[in-house]
Amino acid sequence: MPPVEDAQIPPGGPRAKARNEPTCRFVVLGDSHRFGREVADQIRQINQLDPDFVVHLGDYVADTEAGWRQLEPMFDLFGPPLYMVAGNHDIFDKPTRRIYEARFGRTYYSFDHKTIHFVALDSERPLAGGETSLRIHGEQLAWLARDLEQHDSAALKFVFVHQPLWLNTDRQVDSRERWMSDVHPILAEHRASAVFAGHLHKFIESPVIDGVAYYVTFSAGGRLFDPDECHGNFHHCSVVSVRGTQWNLAVLRPHAIKPPDCVRISNPYTVKTLNAINAVPTILDRDSCRMPIAIDIANTSAHRIDYSAEPISDLSPQWRFQPSKRCVRLSGGQSATLSFTATLAQPDRPYPGPKFLVNVDGLEDRTLPRTQIIPFGTAKQCRCSRAANAPTIDGRLDDDAWSACETIGLSHDPTGQGGPTGPTDVRLTWDDRYLYLGVRCLEPFLEKLVCDAREDGGETWYDDSIELFLPAGPDAWHHFIWNADGVLYYERNQKPGRPEGPFKASTGRDTDAWTLEAAFDMYWLGASPPIRGAAIGFQIVRNRVANHEECSMWLPTFGTNFTPEFFGTVLLV
Repeated sequence: MPPVEDAQIPPGGPRAKARNEPTCRFVVLGDSHRFGREVADQIRQINQLDPDFVVHLGDYVADTEAGWRQLEPMFDLFGPPLYMVAGNHDIFDKPTRRIYEARFGRTYYSFDHKTIHFVALDSERPLAGGETSLRIHGEQLAWLARDLEQHDSAALKFVFVHQPLWLNTDRQVDSRERWMSDVHPILAEHRASAVFAGHLHKFIESPVIDGVAYYVTFSAGGRLFDPDECHGNFHHCSVVSVRGTQWNLAVLRPHAIKPPDCVRISNPYTVKTLNAINAVPTILDRDSCRMPIAIDIANTSAHRIDYSAEPISDLSPQWRFQPSKRCVRLSGGQSATLSFTATLAQPDRPYPGPKFLVNVDGLEDRTLPRTQIIPFGTAKQCRCSRAANAPTIDGRLDDDAWSACETIGLSHDPTGQGGPTGPTDVRLTWDDRYLYLGVRCLEPFLEKLVCDAREDGGETWYDDSIELFLPAGPDAWHHFIWNADGVLYYERNQKPGRPEGPFKASTGRDTDAWTLEAAFDMYWLGASPPIRGAAIGFQIVRNRVANHEECSMWLPTFGTNFTPEFFGTVLLV
């Protein structure tokens, strides 16, 4: 090959080409729900990308003015400009709408950046006549049509909304039909490039329809509702890069970047159909060590689907199952139950509990696996000895009363599948007036304790905290959550409020742990008068945030912490 003259080689080599199209990069995330360490780390990562701006798709806070004030440091941490979309946790009634609009202004709007047009919609506006299904309608829909028509010359158009109304979810079963009849034709007519939504706490890429791409995205905050990453359940944000009239999307996980087809959902009924696979709560018979297992499935799509279910035996080797596998084929609209019998080989070790793999074929061009943990109850009781002398509630755990108490540990995560890395010792004692609680939370990273909630009633469950459940009458429960600084959140039967009965509580610090002491009036708990042999409903949970997040509890609840059917009892002795 003859040598090439230097003059024939462009600067930088033969593959170097100057690209002069206008460029833009923006980040989309949502459902952070609070400002914690994970969200702060993600914002710093976003700042390193130096995007032109960031769009947050909503669900910043639960409701109150105090909650919004606590988010000011999060807003300040963003280096690029931040555009906001309202979520269902931000606006859910007239008072919360007034709070949001007073702070952030109009909830549907548009803006231009370089040659690109951007539109933010409000999915939280109520419908006339008391309808609960969500849709973009009325003046907002008319405004959308006018706005896009006025910007037909824009090189690209992107739309943001909190709830993915083009997907039929459990609560919005007809939202897709309304979106496709009302909104999508406007987007298609005016050549919208893509629509982004949050709400589902996952990543989903839907097929392009009439030139419009649809995405669901998330953040590094909020709770994951499913353990299977192949369904899009992982923390991330989306990064959109634009060059001229071309654009692409990358999925940015904490410390990782993925292509957008890492989770591709082609069937709009896939999410709902996967969510229709549920294990029925069951009870372990302690005498026979046997337990029935039933997995309910429902085909909510119009496709024929093949289901198969089998236990993941290596994760719970103390269990034996009959049969080893079950399969069923369902046409659209059909349902079935896959039944098994589990036998416990080691009666004193029921956890980790059974875990099943359900494979679904026929929804997508690949097999969709769903991991299903079987929720089950097993009677459990802790003994609580009478105190010779009442402990002083000062958060120090140095009274003689505690040394005579039995210790129980929080040895399970909510699923019953794993144990904590931060041990927790719980002690209980009682006298004629009070039930006393002492908790020692071993923590080698005391300097990293998270106590973001600073006022009673704040979201203490996101902090290093202790949750306590005690009876409040028939089918009613007191729920206390103290963070390591002693800030309290209280609710009765999942309704926030202030505790009406007498109790005392205090937290403290030890050399390698943080501590909690509390006393509860027995009459308030319904034990009047307290006597030996009485049993009091009881559950205790530790939320550990320092160094890394984990939840440990006395008895697993297989879902939210508030699941009374899985609670145990305290026996006064």
